[in-house]
Amino acid sequence: MNIFSWAKSRLDRMRYNQWVNQFKFGDFVVDCKYHPCMVIDNDGEGQLTVVSLLTPKFSYCHAYQCIWGKISRKRAESLAYIYQKRPDETDQQHSERIIPKLLKEFGWDSGSINNFINFRKA
Repeated sequence: MNIFSWAKSRLDRMRYNQWVNQFKFGDFVVDCKYHPCMVIDNDGEGQLTVVSLLTPKFSYCHAYQCIWGKISRKRAESLAYIYQKRPDETDQQHSERIIPKLLKEFGWDSGSINNFINFRKA
């Protein structure tokens, strides 16, 4: 490993640690199931315990792979209302309705949104 590879891996690890450690008890996040959640625990290694605002269930999420980002309490409450699955909706319809809203929420462009939706359908 040369010095540049070492420096890059060190910088990547620092960014990873910064991303992981930003989540504290009581923070609100969106998980990979598109649920607004409250963080209950962060083990410091990336494993978060969260509780969904849509369903009273605990989940164990990896901060780097599963969490979309941090949101405010007010935004979490409004997302919980908006993102509830409608009684007449299938899971696929629900995902197709919610995913574009989430991607826009976190600043992804329309090309990324289309790529992500196509990836999820595959």
